[in-house]
Amino acid sequence: MIRSVSVMNVHLPLRKPFQLLEVDFHVMEFTLVILEQGHRTGVGALTVFPGYSDTTMDNLWQFARGKGGVIIGEDPRWALGHLSMESDPSLLCATPFIVALEALLGSIPGPDMPEYPLSGRVLENREPHISEEVISLLEQGFRTLKVEGGRDVEADIQRVKRIRSLAGQTTGIRLDAHEGYSFDEARNFLEGVESTSIELLEQPFPREEWEKTATLAEWSPIPIMLDESIRGEEDLKRAASMGCCQYVKCNLMRSCSFGGLIQHIQRSRELGFQVVVGNDVGCEMECYYEAMAAASLGVRNSGDMNGFLLQREPLLERPLSVRHGCLVPPPEGISMLNHTVLERYVVNRIRWAGSEDIEPPPSKGGLRKSLVKEKSH
Repeated sequence: MIRSVSVMNVHLPLRKPFQLLEVDFHVMEFTLVILEQGHRTGVGALTVFPGYSDTTMDNLWQFARGKGGVIIGEDPRWALGHLSMESDPSLLCATPFIVALEALLGSIPGPDMPEYPLSGRVLENREPHISEEVISLLEQGFRTLKVEGGRDVEADIQRVKRIRSLAGQTTGIRLDAHEGYSFDEARNFLEGVESTSIELLEQPFPREEWEKTATLAEWSPIPIMLDESIRGEEDLKRAASMGCCQYVKCNLMRSCSFGGLIQHIQRSRELGFQVVVGNDVGCEMECYYEAMAAASLGVRNSGDMNGFLLQREPLLERPLSVRHGCLVPPPEGISMLNHTVLERYVVNRIRWAGSEDIEPPPSKGGLRKSLVKEKSH
C-alpha cells in the first residue's frame, strides 16, 4: 500500500535564460511527486514551459490536490491503473504520479548503461559568446550541437554557419525553430545552410501546419523533425502518411508515462521514423527516465534530455553528470533526493500520509487518509 504521497511545486533558477521565441525564461517550474511504500520510494516530475503544452502549473496543482488523497492507502498497481485511465488534458497532469508509480513498482530499468550521448545546447546569440560556448561544448566532448532559433531566420543562418566553422564537419548540428518560421523563411534557412550539412531542422511551423510541413519535407535537402505536432498515435500516422518528416521527437511530456514513452519510440520506428528522445527543458528526473527509455531500446541518436544542464544546481544526492558529451547516470538511480537543496526551491507543497487506525473503523486498505501539510510562500 502507498504509505505517503508528497507533491511539491518547485521553482528552480536556471544557469542561464532559456529562450522560447519572444520569451526568456529564468526559472524551471515543475511538479515533483514522491511516493513511499515501505522502504521503496518512487519519484516522478513534470516540467511546464509555456509553448510546450497547454497545461499550466495551476492545472497540475489542482489535479494533485484531487488525486493525492485518492491513491493514499491503495495498492500501487490499482493506483497506476486508475490514473492511466485519465483522458487529455488530465492525463498529462497525471504524468508525475504515473512515473512515480512506475518507479515504485520497479517498471523502469536501472542504469545499466555507463553513459548516453547528448546534444549540447548553444544558447548564446552574439559573438564572442557563441564562439566561447561552442568551444566549451566541444571541449566537453559533445558531438551534436543543438541551436535554438525561430526568431530571426537570417540570424539563425549566420549562427549555424559560424558554429559549423568552429565545430568542423564531424559534429552534428540541429536547429529548433520552435514553430517560428513562415514557409518562405524555412526555405531561406534551408537554402542558406545547405552547404553546412546540418543534421536536421526541428518543428519549423506551428503544430497544425501539416500541408505546409509536408511540402517543405518533400523539397528539403535537410531532414525535418517534428516535436510539437506529434501529440499521439494519430499524429504519428498522419506524419507518416503525408511524408511530413524523417525524424520525430519522443519524450515523457508527450507520452505521459515511462511505458508510454517506450511505446511511442517503438511505434515511431515501426512507421519508419528516426527518433530523438528528450524535450530540452525537463528537470533532471525527467532527463534520467528519458535516457533509460532510449538506452533500453538502443536509440543511439544524441538525446535532447539535456534540461538538467540548465539547472543552477542539482536536486539529486548523486547528480547526473556529463562525460565526453554523454549523460552519466548515478548507479543507484534517482531515489535519493538532496532535500536540503530541494527545500530552498519548493514554493508549494501538499502531503498525505496514512497511519494504522482501529477506532474509528479503518478506511479501505486499513489506512486513515489525512492531509498532513500544505505550505505556500
